Amino acid sequence: MNSDKKLATTKLYDSSKFEIIVHRGHNLTTPENSLVGVEEICAFGENFFIEVDVSLTQDNIPILHHDLSLDRLCGDPRLLNNTNFDDL
Repeated sequence: MNSDKKLATTKLYDSSKFEIIVHRGHNLTTPENSLVGVEEICAFGENFFIEVDVSLTQDNIPILHHDLSLDRLCGDPRLLNNTNFDDL
């Protein structure tokens, strides 16, 4: 890497203000990236940060899902970006 170039970074939040930081909602007790998982984390209080994954279906509908396909969670090999929302 050229030493003249510096990586530009932006800090979006102050992590010292959060008591709980979760990935994909509360995925230890609820389905990952689910509304119920997000709601369960919200019940813990105010100082939390929730990271979720957003993907687009073929018809450009945003959904919460981590993988490119439905295979790992649903046993369905279809790719999300090749599947319309109504077909899910």
